[in-house]
Amino acid sequence: MAVERGAATRGRMARAMTGADSIEIKATIADRQIRSALRRFKLTPRHDEERFIYFFDTPALQLLAAGIIVRARRVVGDAHDRTVKFRPVDPRAVGDEWRKYPDFKIEADASEKGLVKSASFSMPAERG
Repeated sequence: MAVERGAATRGRMARAMTGADSIEIKATIADRQIRSALRRFKLTPRHDEERFIYFFDTPALQLLAAGIIVRARRVVGDAHDRTVKFRPVDPRAVGDEWRKYPDFKIEADASEKGLVKSASFSMPAERG
């Protein structure tokens, strides 16, 4: 199978992202490639942010199967938050009343599996 390049792909990403406020790129980097990835993206340990992330679901991952992701994030030395994410969503089907909340967003999640749009709502969480 030939890889499409150039004019054949022009505008494809823009069309795929239509309706999203941002794009979040998710990547898994093998241990042996971390050093080269840090160099490639000009990152150093001072860019690090120690986080503890907790996902909530049933043992059978029923929420994930239904397209619901529930997460709490503890950031060392910074504010903590909790998030509910629905995926996939059609941005046109999300009511305007949600956009009045500053921590609500429609984002495109990109990974090696493709691109999917999600609705994400986060709120601060108390420390401790």
